[in-house]
Amino acid sequence: MTIHPQPSNLFASIDMGTHSFKLIIVYFDPTTSKLTTLLRRSHPVVIGLDSSSSSPPLLSPDCETRAIEVVRKFRTILCAHNVRWVRAVATSAIREAGNGSSFVNKVRENLGFDFEVNVLSGVEEAKLSYLGVLQFLPVQEKRVLTLDIGGGSTEIVIADHGEVVFAESLKLGHVTLTQKFGEGNLLGLRAYVRERVGASGLVDKVKDLGFEVAIGSSGTIRAEAKAIWSSYDSNKGENLRLLVEGAKRNLWWFDREELTGLVERLCGESEKERFRRDGFFGKRSEYIVAGVVLLEVILDLLGIRKMQVSGYALAEGIVAQMISEACGGCDLNANVKWKSVVRLAMSFNGSDRMNASGQCTLIAKVGLEYDQLDGYTVDEIQLIALLVKHHRKKFITFHGSFLHGFEGEGLVKEDDQPLLPDKGSTTKDIEKKLRKEEKYFEVVMTPGHSAKVNAISE
Repeated sequence: MTIHPQPSNLFASIDMGTHSFKLIIVYFDPTTSKLTTLLRRSHPVVIGLDSSSSSPPLLSPDCETRAIEVVRKFRTILCAHNVRWVRAVATSAIREAGNGSSFVNKVRENLGFDFEVNVLSGVEEAKLSYLGVLQFLPVQEKRVLTLDIGGGSTEIVIADHGEVVFAESLKLGHVTLTQKFGEGNLLGLRAYVRERVGASGLVDKVKDLGFEVAIGSSGTIRAEAKAIWSSYDSNKGENLRLLVEGAKRNLWWFDREELTGLVERLCGESEKERFRRDGFFGKRSEYIVAGVVLLEVILDLLGIRKMQVSGYALAEGIVAQMISEACGGCDLNANVKWKSVVRLAMSFNGSDRMNASGQCTLIAKVGLEYDQLDGYTVDEIQLIALLVKHHRKKFITFHGSFLHGFEGEGLVKEDDQPLLPDKGSTTKDIEKKLRKEEKYFEVVMTPGHSAKVNAISE
């Protein structure tokens, strides 16, 4: 599909958060109400770390310089794409800062933006995050609780059939909690979060209102869900265990027991564990412990056993609001199925495509070296065989639960001749069957590129 966007159909949002500033540019097709993300940028700013000890805290000159430098980059991108519809919002850190208004004025004066920078209230931020969730998950007809953990605050919404019935913002964020407690005072961190959530009256309110499904929508929650799906909590070899466990899990769901396992692993104090954490979480590593503990405590207090994950949040909610205002009457809910299919189609064509090739190389290596099969279980060998078959352009039994909006719509497709042997087959039988199949499985690597065959969790 080739898109020739017109300026009138381009929408962009800038989310000035406590941890990072984010920019997205979206193409909107008014004939179908479909959104296509053309560009996404995120730069860590961590404006909360430079707040002074005054009350209310102040944004330091260094912090302002960093922030304006990032927004200047965003302006260059917006001008290059000739984006007509742009909205910028500021959240917790700027909202709470004593000099937040003067900072917003500096953004306007120094960068010449011809649009307003809106400092959102906590409730406004919560409602826009829910609107973003509606563009990702088919929950318009459900009573849902959404949870968004940011750098400086946490937003909670309960909504029913698209209407917000309750919204709350707590001054609890992974950056501010890391500043306050570091990594060495987990007991103090847990006690503080429990006390603040308890004092807010949130627990009783949620109990009274009730909900059908809980949804996490922030980058921190998505990073935690990815770690759970990738078996980050495992001490065993991760490569094939990821393939086996990942086949059983859904990337867009996790339960509280899985989250607890992640918390226990992340709270390890060894140098090796910190190095491993830095490699997996990247720029979020410094704050991920506070983020995962905060989520665990909130889920426990609210009695949430299972959480669904949204790939969209505040930034997408801002865009949806702009489109609704500019193109009244458009069906924003039509976007859920469309984006689900696009995500699947593009999943192997991103910046990680060489890493994906490396994963295929690992699979091929295991499958082609006979002696290596001795170290794997029957289930793991069966999974290798399935992957071989997949690369022959065949379809295994396929349940599309991760394709949002398509539940129960005939996504199961099967071969006439199943590849997997029955339960009575021996490992030798499986190996023989695999030998027959693997001659069709080739991985072509571009000369000069090196694949990260051991980095499946990235």
